Amino acid sequence: MNIWCYAYMGRSKFKRIIKMLRFLQIGFFLLGCLAMAAQANARGLWLWDQTFATDPAQMQVFFNFASSKKIGVIYFECEALVQKNQPALRDFVVAAKARSMEVDFLFGDPSWALTANHSIATNLAKAAAAYNKAYPAARPRGVHYDVEPYSLREWKTQESSVANQYLDLIEKLKAIATPASLQLTMDIPFWFDGESITRSGPKRPLNQLVQDRVDRVVLMDYRDTADLIIQFAAAEIAYGDQIKKKVAIGVETQCEQQPAYISFCDKGNAAMEAALATVQSRFASHPAYDGISIHHYGSYLTLKP
Repeated sequence: MNIWCYAYMGRSKFKRIIKMLRFLQIGFFLLGCLAMAAQANARGLWLWDQTFATDPAQMQVFFNFASSKKIGVIYFECEALVQKNQPALRDFVVAAKARSMEVDFLFGDPSWALTANHSIATNLAKAAAAYNKAYPAARPRGVHYDVEPYSLREWKTQESSVANQYLDLIEKLKAIATPASLQLTMDIPFWFDGESITRSGPKRPLNQLVQDRVDRVVLMDYRDTADLIIQFAAAEIAYGDQIKKKVAIGVETQCEQQPAYISFCDKGNAAMEAALATVQSRFASHPAYDGISIHHYGSYLTLKP
C-alpha cells in the first residue's frame, strides 16, 4: 500500500484493509503451527515384514491402510534390505514420502544388548548411514532399535551388567547416527522408570539413562485403558519435557496376549480410539509428547471394530 492508495480509498477504508490483512497473517501463522503440531504428533506404526518393499501389490495395500489410519511414521524392519537391497528400500521410502509419511529403519534383537553382539547392531547403523549418503532424496527419519535386554536370561542374575552393556550400545549407535543426520529412537517398556541402575554416579531410573542418550523413545505402554496408559507414561513424558527429548506412546493390538489387558485385541478399534483420544488430550500440551504408535500393522489391519 502506498500513499496514493491511502488517498484514493480514504483513511477509514484503508485501516479496515490493513486490519483484515493482519488477521489473515495471524490466521496463516496459526494454520502453520497446527500443521507443524500435527506432523510432530504423527501416528506411528510398526511394520515387521520386509516383503512390503519388494511386492508392489502388498505395498499398495499397506499404504492404502496406513493413509486411512493417518499414519505419519512407519517403523519399517529392514535389516536384510539395508544390507542387500537398498534400491528396494529406497523405493519404499519414496512411496512413503509421496504420501507424507516418514520412515524409521527398524532393527531389533535382544542379544544385541550384550557387548559381544554390539557389532551386529552398529553395522546396521553404519549400513543405514551409507544408505543415507547414497540416496539423499529418499532418506529415512532415522534408525530405530527394538532391543529388549530383559528378554535375556542374563538379565535375571546380572541386571546391572546387562543394563550397562545396553547403554554402551546406545552410545555407540548415537555416535554413528548423529553424524549421518539420522535420529536415534529406542523402544523401551513403561516399567524402566522403576528400574534403578548405577552408571557413572548414583543410581538412576533406567528410562532416564536411555532418554538421555537418544533423540526419542517409543514407550511400549501396553495397556488397554486410557487411565493406565496415562499413568504409565507420566514419568517418561515429564522427563522428556525436562531434557527436551521426544516420547511416543505405543499400544498393542496383537491377540492372544497374556494377560489380555496388554492389548486392545478384545476391546476393538472403537474402544482403542476412544482411549487414545483421552491420552492425546492429556499429553498434547507437553513438548515431549510425540503422538501414538500402534503395534503392529498385521494385527491393526485385522483389529475388530
